[in-house]
Amino acid sequence: MPDSGRSVFFALTAFLLRSLPWKNFVGLDGQYLFYGPDSYDHLRRITLGMTSFPAVPSFDSYYGYPLGTGQIWSPLFDYLISALVLLFGGDVHTAHTLGFWLPPVLSFFTIFMVYAAGVRFFGRRAGFVAAGVTALLPGHIIYSLVSELDHHVAEPMVCLAIVISHLKAFEHLDEGSPTKVDWLSTGGLMVFALLIWRGSVIFWGIFFLALAVQIIAERVSRRDAKNVSRYGRNACLFAALLLLPVCSFDLWGTAQGVSFGIISWFHVILLASFALCLHHLGNLQTIKMKFHAVTVTAGIAALVVFAPGVKRFFFELLSGISVIGGKDPWLDSISELRPMLFPAGKFDLRHATETMSFLYWLVPAALILSCIRWRNSSFRDFRYSVFIVWGGVLWLIPFFRERYIHLAALATALSAGLLFLYWTERASTFLKRYYACAAACLLLLLLISPSAAYIKDLPNITLPDHEKSDLMASLAWLRENTPATSFFLSAEKVPEYGVLSDWGLGAYIDYIARRPTVSTNFGWETHGLFESASFLTSTKPEDAEKILRLNKVRYLFLNEVTGSLPRLKSIAEFGIRKSSSTSSVQTFNPLATMYYRLYIQNGSIYQVGGNTEHALGKYRLVFESANGFVDPYVGFVSHYKIFELVPGAVIKGRVQPGKNISLKLLISTQAGRPFTYREEIIAGSDGEFSIVVPYSTTGNAAAGVAPAGKYSITAGNENFLVHVNEAAIQFGEVIQIN
Repeated sequence: MPDSGRSVFFALTAFLLRSLPWKNFVGLDGQYLFYGPDSYDHLRRITLGMTSFPAVPSFDSYYGYPLGTGQIWSPLFDYLISALVLLFGGDVHTAHTLGFWLPPVLSFFTIFMVYAAGVRFFGRRAGFVAAGVTALLPGHIIYSLVSELDHHVAEPMVCLAIVISHLKAFEHLDEGSPTKVDWLSTGGLMVFALLIWRGSVIFWGIFFLALAVQIIAERVSRRDAKNVSRYGRNACLFAALLLLPVCSFDLWGTAQGVSFGIISWFHVILLASFALCLHHLGNLQTIKMKFHAVTVTAGIAALVVFAPGVKRFFFELLSGISVIGGKDPWLDSISELRPMLFPAGKFDLRHATETMSFLYWLVPAALILSCIRWRNSSFRDFRYSVFIVWGGVLWLIPFFRERYIHLAALATALSAGLLFLYWTERASTFLKRYYACAAACLLLLLLISPSAAYIKDLPNITLPDHEKSDLMASLAWLRENTPATSFFLSAEKVPEYGVLSDWGLGAYIDYIARRPTVSTNFGWETHGLFESASFLTSTKPEDAEKILRLNKVRYLFLNEVTGSLPRLKSIAEFGIRKSSSTSSVQTFNPLATMYYRLYIQNGSIYQVGGNTEHALGKYRLVFESANGFVDPYVGFVSHYKIFELVPGAVIKGRVQPGKNISLKLLISTQAGRPFTYREEIIAGSDGEFSIVVPYSTTGNAAAGVAPAGKYSITAGNENFLVHVNEAAIQFGEVIQIN
């Protein structure tokens, strides 16, 4: 089979494998469903991009409500998709179709790039092996499956583009020096990568490290390193120059500061620092190197001490590094951001091996082999130095965050290509070349075999049933049965009210239900995460209500997060320590939290640990999903529940002092589940009592929850039936009974 044919075969294999489960992501109404909140977040930005095209949307008042969220992401990935959607029709269906199939399509082209990188590193056969391994490796498949609309699938592509550009430039060293085109293309790709994914600073760092290693090797070998230095310096300076207009003119309203997570002056300073370091590494005289090192160190220390802007730069740099290896309660709560060997908090070697195969554990062998060959070439063969640095770093980072396994898959695939050549060469010493190649192929298949179970199960990958039906039905109800909010497609002004939920539901509510959300999957990068976590874990209703009032929340969209309550409490406390939350530190009791009182107990009174948790008279259930689970203490609980915050009517009366007052209201939900809203209090010393109630017995046609009759109030032997209209609930009216 010719080279082009083999490449196409592997690319088609990659596309087909990643497309196998597509039917499982089609909803009951024939609409495409997407995997995870990040996909809906991208759909939101694509929609805004279509509306504001050719301008890039710079603010979204629906995210991080009511403060809104500026341009804190890299816009190019979504912007390009917006342009494609407009080119091919410009409607929502086109956006969904393109977004749904984009990941496997991009994986198709990724295979060609892996092949090209493999050829430049180790030759044609190594390129074929690397392409084939990438096509089959779950570590790459996971982030390029159909319906997984995210920039994750583009990250390996921009990484490979920089690597290939790096290799091409070094190839020209044999001809004298890298050309102007080399450093222009590398610098341009560095900026392109940042505009696609802000985490591409990782690639900048690896690029700088690889150049520094080669320069030092050249200096140790007493060879001139100026050409290598000049190439890296010019590439970094050109990239910085390209970013200057973004920062100088503040195109998106967020670039004037110094921030690792936002395209800003931080990146210009970082690139200039890389350029300065590479220039000095390549041009310092050997005798003066120690002196210059001391001088540069002293200069940096002085800048940190005396220049606040530089201090901020180093703070942001450390913050960025901590995203990969630091401790953070929100990041640690995300499964993909846990260490690969501890996916569920416990050591699990099998998980890593199934995801990356045995080949992953052989990457160090490929790196050692590269070191030996690089040394044997008197450190002249730049291919090995580039591979050692790029491959080593990409292989290592999943030990800190599993989210980077698709990048480690590149190192694994390229290592497999090198090892395949080595095995073939060794076997050829005692076998015919054909048999040696066949033996190496069999060994390769054996090493990748732990991933076979994942590949076999690809047709069965799907969303949980409750997400397909109950979540979508709940979001549809919220969209169609609550007052519409303004500015959905021109989200520069503040809408009328917001919805509070766990942060993982924010993107769904925003895009599908078309309602502003307090907390989103941007976490602490924008407003809302600490407020949401504080509300859900609060044990003081007055503090919880204050959070809702300050954030103009009208509805609560709750799902089952019982197991996550300790993490949510850690997030809330983290926010208090950072002074980003309006809440105070509270004693944590999961069974007394606002989440438990509403989601599990429906806002009614109950006993826990000898204490009485009274009814929450300002929260009424307005919808619950049809399916759910069985709680061992309260029985059936729906997967999703929507509550409305209301002023509540106040029922007042007078009875014998100290008498027990019991209030009940039988309620039936649209899912057919009956439950009783209850409250119990004791009359005061003057015999007066007051109870705030959230449900009207008539007049709330929009609600999916209907009271069966009137409130029943019992005081000793006396019983009262009380009717409460919707106006009384909405305006906090007082209803006096005798």
